[in-house]
Amino acid sequence: MLKNRSYARRAFTLIELLLVIAIIGIVSALLLVAIRGVQNRAKKVASEAMFQQWGQAISRYKAEYKYYPYLGSTGSTSADSYYTLDNEDICANFVRALWGRNIDGTELTSAQRREFNPRGQEFCSFPNNNFMDSDPNTRRLADSFGNGKIRIVLDTDGDGVITLRELPTNTLDLGLLDGNRLNAKVVIYTLERDGSDFEDILVKQ
Repeated sequence: MLKNRSYARRAFTLIELLLVIAIIGIVSALLLVAIRGVQNRAKKVASEAMFQQWGQAISRYKAEYKYYPYLGSTGSTSADSYYTLDNEDICANFVRALWGRNIDGTELTSAQRREFNPRGQEFCSFPNNNFMDSDPNTRRLADSFGNGKIRIVLDTDGDGVITLRELPTNTLDLGLLDGNRLNAKVVIYTLERDGSDFEDILVKQ
């Protein structure tokens, strides 16, 4: 009898087992949240680095040709040019201008070179992981979150100021001049997936 009582005292009760399982579940959930936060920060940094590369390529294009690349019907010389890269044609033209190749990697035709990149220079490349689902055949560039709602605004009127059409929720770190204007020549950012405002990804040159 004494042995049985001693054994009973050492055994876990059902309540104790449930408590341990609950603690393990809470700790696992907290770890998943922390891991997701680290992954999201890494994706944000990767997206900003990619946008910086594109912005620098646009600046080199401007230095080479003395004008910004014309990507579609929204281009202008009397106002800022606003381009939406989730438009397949504009996305393809953006790649042609900066890569000197078509979006599938093929050579530009003579007409395409005259329109987008006369000397066929490579100002930056576009590896597969820059594209939606890592597939350039989808003709859509995306940030590291897989968001293709990328906007590019160019200072084609030459006043050194870009007017944003959308504003982020947090505008404190953007250095806005008055309302929605930035001292910049190139601005690249992503919209939230519902199109309402920015994700926290914006770079300017």
